[in-house]
Amino acid sequence: MKKDHLDEIIDAAAFLFITKGFQLTKIKDIAEKAEIATGSIYKYFQSKEDIWITIPIALLDEERKDLLVSQYPINFSDISKQHQVILEKFQQIDQLMEREILGENIELASIIELLVRLMDKYGKFFLLIEKNQKVDKKMTDYYQLYRKKLFSYVHQFFAKQIDNAVFRKIEHLDCHVELVIDSISRLTIHKKYDSFEIEEIDTSLVVAVLVDTFEHAYLVRE
Repeated sequence: MKKDHLDEIIDAAAFLFITKGFQLTKIKDIAEKAEIATGSIYKYFQSKEDIWITIPIALLDEERKDLLVSQYPINFSDISKQHQVILEKFQQIDQLMEREILGENIELASIIELLVRLMDKYGKFFLLIEKNQKVDKKMTDYYQLYRKKLFSYVHQFFAKQIDNAVFRKIEHLDCHVELVIDSISRLTIHKKYDSFEIEEIDTSLVVAVLVDTFEHAYLVRE
């Protein structure tokens, strides 16, 4: 079996699971979106659940995907393979964020650039979880932990900058940290996948605009 339509099926299913939700999406919907016959999907996957399990692996680890889906039709009897890929990726992201946000001599611009890069790379996967929180509790738990750590790291960075008089005093710091994170998420993830007007983004432009906006908002002016 060739991989001719595998990526098309995965892309179509991911889009529909984000926009319609896993429960409301049918195999025929995926086939229509992928512009292939419904029967062709069953040459690659035994069920919609197998597509669901494959998508995070495909989005997060291309090499692992090739190993796990080397035989067709794909039939995952053990979802732990998916969970292992997801856990390993979140651990890698966490280590990167901790190092690049809480390190010495870190500037706001570099943090914004880091988060834009991460959200642009993994945004489709993040939205897949956000829009289907009840489908897989363990995957949702991993994502919630990532969100908490991201907030904590950015909050610690802001607090340190305020203490060092790099940033002005900020009331309701929690809300400002949420604003920064949500602004990045809006422009890199939602704009690309599930906003009213979906469009491709220029990440360098997003970084420039956000850096300009937030540096003017928070830096102490001499």
